[in-house]
Amino acid sequence: MWCNNIETGCNGCAPNADLVLLERAQADQPSAGNGAMLLVLCPHQNNFQMSVTVQGWQSRPPADRDQWQQVSEGRLEVDGRGVLTLSSPTTEPVDVTVPAGRYTVEISGRGFVNYGWPGSTTPGDVWRIRLWPYDGITKSAAQMWDMPGFGVPENTPAPVPAGEEEPAHGSSSATCTTTATATTRTTAIDFAAHPELQRRS
Repeated sequence: MWCNNIETGCNGCAPNADLVLLERAQADQPSAGNGAMLLVLCPHQNNFQMSVTVQGWQSRPPADRDQWQQVSEGRLEVDGRGVLTLSSPTTEPVDVTVPAGRYTVEISGRGFVNYGWPGSTTPGDVWRIRLWPYDGITKSAAQMWDMPGFGVPENTPAPVPAGEEEPAHGSSSATCTTTATATTRTTAIDFAAHPELQRRS
C-alpha cells in the first residue's frame, strides 16, 4: 500500500506525525488524521501520476459510495493561510486554496487493480476529496476495496510503546521486563501462492 497526505499546515505537528498517522492508518484502515494532517492509504504500492479532484461543499454532499471502491472520512482545520497541501512520497506537494475553517473531509478512490504492486507506476486510479464545514456529526464508517480473489487486507496492530507491554503470565509487573517484538506483515499479494490472480498477457 502507498500513502498520501492531506495537510493544512503542520508547523505545530510532532516531528514524526506522519509516521504516527501511518501506524494508526494501518491499524484502522484506510486513513488516520490529527486535525492538521490526514494520511490515506492507497491500495497501489506505486503511483507516480494520480488524478485528484478537490470539491468544496456548503454541507454534507449526497452519498455516492456505490460509485467508489475506497471511501473514508476525517477532520481537518485549515489555518488562516487557506491552503490544503496534497502530497505523496513520490511526487511534489500540490497546494489547493481552501477557505480557513474546520472541515469534515471525505476521500474516495477507484480504479484499483491490486493491493501492492499494480503492474506499473501509473495504474490509472482516480481520487476525489470533498470538504464541507464540520457539523459535529460522527464520521461515516470507512469503505475498503474488496479485491476479487483476495478480499480486504487485515488491519495491522499498532506497535506497543516500550514499557507498556503486558506483563508475562504469572509475573509481577514491578519485577518483570518484557520486550515487544514487531511482526512484519505485507498486504501485497503473493502471486506464487495465488497464480490465478496473475495478469495474463
